[in-house]
Amino acid sequence: LTKFDFVCIPEFEFSRHKNTVTIESQFCKGNHEDLDVVKIYNDLISKEWTFEDPTPDNFIVCDRSAQTYAVDLDSFTYLPNIEDRQRIWEQKIGEWHKSVEYYDKNILK
Repeated sequence: LTKFDFVCIPEFEFSRHKNTVTIESQFCKGNHEDLDVVKIYNDLISKEWTFEDPTPDNFIVCDRSAQTYAVDLDSFTYLPNIEDRQRIWEQKIGEWHKSVEYYDKNILK
């Protein structure tokens, strides 16, 4: 069981029919503008069960609660090697519009 310290997971249900998995999750109205890439990175990089597509479009800050939610639940996967998790972040960092300079200098080193 993985518990994140910063990133929230919306309520969801899933079903499987033959080779198809369907995920229905709670809707949360929010934005991508207020995302804290450093807190998201610190939360996800430390977990072996994590999200393999850490881009801004896959997280949202909820208007009602101001909490950060993961919205791409199907990218949740097991990545036991921290070097693999770091490599994924290095590949995706160009998609983050804010805090990238801070992130590059202080986290990826």
